[in-house]
Amino acid sequence: NKRRRNPQPWFLQWNCGGLQQKIYELKTRLLALNDKAPDVILLQEANVKKIKIRGYNTYINPSIQRQTTNYGNVATLIKKTHKQTKLNSEAACSDYREVVSTRVSIGETRINIHNIYIRPSVGSNEASWIKNLVQKDKHTILAGDFNARHTAWGYANKNARGKNIKKACVAAGLQLCNDPDTPTRLAQAMNQNDTSPDLTWVSPRLRVQWQVQADPMGSDHLPIHIRLLIRTTPRRRVTFTKWDDFRTAISRPSDVPFADRIRQALRESRTEYNVREGTPSPDLHLVKLWDKRLEALLCYRTRKSLRNKIRLNHATAEAKRYTIKLCRTIWHSLCDSFNERTGYRTLWKVYKGLAGKAKTSNTGSNLALRLDITEEELAEEAGDCFFPQQSKPPTAEVYTRQPILHEHPADASFTLAELQDALTAARAKTAPGPDLVTITSLRNLPLDTMKELLKTYNAIWMEGELPADWKRSTVIPIPKPGKTPHTMANLRPISLTSNLCKVMERMVTARLSWILESTGAFHPMQTGFRPHLSTQDSLLMIYHDLYERRLFKSQPRTLVAIDIRKAFDSIPHSTIVSAAKRRGVQGRLLNFIKTFLQDRTFQVSIGQTKGQWRTNNIGVPQGAVLSPLLFNLAMVDLALALEAVPEVRFTIYADDVTLWTTAGGAKSQQNNMQRALNIVTTFALKSGLELSKEKTTYMVIPCRRRSARTDIELRLDGVAITPTNSVKILGVTFETKGGAVTWLRQVKSQWKDGIELLKAISSKAWGAQEDLLRRLVRTILTSKVVYGLNYLRLTKNQEMTLVTMMRAAMRVVTGLPRFTPVDQLERIAQMNTIREIADEMRISQACRLSRTRHGRIILTSSGRPHLIEGPLIPTPTPPWDAEIVTPVKPLPSHQGLENPGRRATQAAIHRSEVSKLAAHVEVFYTDAARDDSGRTAIAWHSPTRNKTSHQLTSHTKSTCTAELLAIMFAVETATTTLRPEIRETRIYTDSQEAVRALRRSSTCNATVAQIRELVRQAGARQTIIIAWIPGHADIPGNERADGAARALLHASIQPSQGPVPSPVQRDVPPDEDYDPYESKKEERRARKERLSALLPSNPHPIPRGLPRWEQVALHRLQSRSMVTPVWRARFHRPTDQQDTGPDPNCVHCGVPATCHHLVWSCPGTSRERVAAINSLPPPLRPTTLREWTHPRTSAPADLTLVFSSIISYLRSSGTGRYI
Repeated sequence: NKRRRNPQPWFLQWNCGGLQQKIYELKTRLLALNDKAPDVILLQEANVKKIKIRGYNTYINPSIQRQTTNYGNVATLIKKTHKQTKLNSEAACSDYREVVSTRVSIGETRINIHNIYIRPSVGSNEASWIKNLVQKDKHTILAGDFNARHTAWGYANKNARGKNIKKACVAAGLQLCNDPDTPTRLAQAMNQNDTSPDLTWVSPRLRVQWQVQADPMGSDHLPIHIRLLIRTTPRRRVTFTKWDDFRTAISRPSDVPFADRIRQALRESRTEYNVREGTPSPDLHLVKLWDKRLEALLCYRTRKSLRNKIRLNHATAEAKRYTIKLCRTIWHSLCDSFNERTGYRTLWKVYKGLAGKAKTSNTGSNLALRLDITEEELAEEAGDCFFPQQSKPPTAEVYTRQPILHEHPADASFTLAELQDALTAARAKTAPGPDLVTITSLRNLPLDTMKELLKTYNAIWMEGELPADWKRSTVIPIPKPGKTPHTMANLRPISLTSNLCKVMERMVTARLSWILESTGAFHPMQTGFRPHLSTQDSLLMIYHDLYERRLFKSQPRTLVAIDIRKAFDSIPHSTIVSAAKRRGVQGRLLNFIKTFLQDRTFQVSIGQTKGQWRTNNIGVPQGAVLSPLLFNLAMVDLALALEAVPEVRFTIYADDVTLWTTAGGAKSQQNNMQRALNIVTTFALKSGLELSKEKTTYMVIPCRRRSARTDIELRLDGVAITPTNSVKILGVTFETKGGAVTWLRQVKSQWKDGIELLKAISSKAWGAQEDLLRRLVRTILTSKVVYGLNYLRLTKNQEMTLVTMMRAAMRVVTGLPRFTPVDQLERIAQMNTIREIADEMRISQACRLSRTRHGRIILTSSGRPHLIEGPLIPTPTPPWDAEIVTPVKPLPSHQGLENPGRRATQAAIHRSEVSKLAAHVEVFYTDAARDDSGRTAIAWHSPTRNKTSHQLTSHTKSTCTAELLAIMFAVETATTTLRPEIRETRIYTDSQEAVRALRRSSTCNATVAQIRELVRQAGARQTIIIAWIPGHADIPGNERADGAARALLHASIQPSQGPVPSPVQRDVPPDEDYDPYESKKEERRARKERLSALLPSNPHPIPRGLPRWEQVALHRLQSRSMVTPVWRARFHRPTDQQDTGPDPNCVHCGVPATCHHLVWSCPGTSRERVAAINSLPPPLRPTTLREWTHPRTSAPADLTLVFSSIISYLRSSGTGRYI
């Protein structure tokens, strides 16, 4: 690539004279400049409430009070890519002067920028504030509209303000950049001269170029370009990795450490590119309008006549109107591209951008600028703040390795299947640690190299010593949720650890979790970071005891929420190791925990600056896979100790400990709860944890008897706890009155904001399609409400509030107006109510809890034993028993029928691979066919044997199970009828779900276990590999197997065909074949069907994929909710007696313009209507308006024709303006 010089940074200084209308032109120009846009924009007289420009952070400081508005007059916009912070300039502000001070780091230069506006002829003329504002030892730019006269910058005379400002700036060591002969403000009257109220003062050490732009962009002030002659940071570069080259490079023999080999292979296979986003083509008409305006301006400045002034005003207005139209068109085009195929990643990106929740960049660097310290100093301060160390390090005995006297099966070496499962479970987007090894690079290792990696892991496992590089982490500070990152207390750390270590942690976690769960080591009330349990289970227990049980008349209820200060970061290693020993963790698992915790180091990263390496000898490592499980182990002792107070119930979700009691009166509850609190205090003292007395709160829910006592006093570690009227637990607010007032207020505010965001990307005439809007409502709005709804008591009015909220969302999705009848709105919207969705979530929660023993304990203790049904989840096979049966190569993504090109590529790769197979390799293709009732036929085809075989099985629960049975059928055939010359068998399936099921190291699926057992029995005699291929992609073997399965299934349900020849019934064990993954899929499908059954029937749905305006038009026609003149007249509210309102009659024939008249019976549009109807085939031609909007046909193609004729009529007749 040809190296390009980095563009010099520059600032734009501009008194825009009101940004509300000019912001569209500013955005258009910035978009055209692209990466050459100004780094900082200094605006004066902006007078807008909020400025939002893509790629910039905005800083305002409103101080000037006006009669019409209190919006900021001064705004500073800085590119988000720069390190920046806002400085305190309150002392320099007054009711006539506004100052916004910021500090920005460009390259290696820190600059203090002071953006100023002073009202003309108002207030004091003193300038002492400049001395207090400017720091002589800092690079400074003082710029703005000073409204001061002085000959030094081009005025014919001086005034007091001008003299004082010049004197103060010179005393502060600043020099003026203005050219006295170049005015910055254009005269508005023909008898006035151009002036220079806009000044730019800079530090002498800061070299700049100052230039005035000829085009004022609709303002009376000319924009000023301030170009900085400083060295900038290199342009950011992106890399592209060719994974085939990577696999070739990593396969070369080498003696260097594995992480170094990966980095070297990545360097050889990567190509770097400069980041240069494509500059959009400028709108030619807009460029002509700008040239026309500039020509009119130059003409007016040459000859100030009334005619030239009018010409200039017309050119300015024309350019402004077109700029606004163009910006809106660009946004509408983007929104129109959102449809049902838009991915969730894009949705979340758009949503967070609109909501202002985009990721904050340069957090640490910005704080260093604000504190005016170096990044190195901030890194050291952050290290002390984030991970404070205990004064006395742990003793060596804590980390002493245990000799392996009697090997447990869990002490065996890791298998390739476990490694493959760990890589599959890891997040591909996980940022690398200090070793720079990514998960994607590990997934793309060839088989031989993967075995080398496994050998490395097993050597570490046997020796019990993790490499020091694997225990290093890079710590990056980010803002706490809802906090402004202006102090270190408002930041929290994110630790990036080695991905090589994370993969091994996943394998260890799988073994440790299997042992702990199968032996019942955890307490049932521990719901955090455990399979088949969640936060909602804790909420269910609290809700049942405090609000559901009928104890309200006789006794109060007390709830305490305990906060442990920095629990994960402060728990001693000795506590973790001791807890693991008490839970029966021994051997190599215990040794790994010890080496995992010992001698961990970290360094804080601030921008490009790295702090010193520090030792961390306390807490579980942040960001590590194993850490939550280790913390859960340490909390088991607290759960067991709290059982000593049976009158007090509790739940523990990680470090969130909640206690409550309902037994006895106020005095009894106080005594019992105090006993429990003393137990918590004792546990914290023994475990080395610190309880936060300030954040620990409690509330008392009074009983209905007014005479009952509720004065309960509690103490934590001798300090009185503060009682409150509401407590927020795991995201849900519980109130003393048992209501949902606080929760509903929060939900309504979030829902309102979400609705506004939906309106921003859709309207009745443009925007996102309704399928995508439904998804947004479901994922962004409904999910937040239903999370806590089942654990609160709502009144009828509050329930109606939820209904009203959902109807508001329905109107946005469908585009229907407020006067649409509710039944029509719900029928067209096809959206479930919030309560229906919450009820389904309650059913799903009960089904999930019914599958485990701990879940059944929670259901029973929550008064729901009658909801327990179905079998328990069988104990999964141990992870160490897993056998590798599939290739380690990652499965390709986006291989659905909607991506034929990708599928064809994979099919070509497969054909090339099969053509190169040796003679000793046998090939099978498998497939399964399953109908809605669960009847299943399985088949295989072997081109090696030139044979096809099929069988019937008993009913299967899912397609994945059917595909697994087909694979097992082929494996049985290959192993029982093995020919002597065959040493390898390859079985190809078109089900990625089946391959993923075979890759899971620990599984409950009996079919998967049988396949693995068959492969294990084949052993040295035969290598069996099961791989994926795309189905229905012209692969002959796959087509033969698919045809055989379908033919057998079809023949088995045709009575006229006679009996199926030689079917072999394969029975599937009803309970032993339970698979949690398949069960989840089945439950989701059943939940979707139940929710669909609750929707009102809509026999005439409009076709999917129509543009937004056509969707809304058809919806409004079907519901008779067009905004006709009759409706407009009805809604009109006269302002005075002479205001007669809009005419409700038709413009063509003078009768009331109702929906039926305008669309069906108006003679003025009969020609267009007849043409539209006659365009349809005779059987589809309607005879009434209802037949037209509600066709008698249900065929999708016919519906498309009918609705297209309606749209054609609306457009041609002009009736569409009433939509």
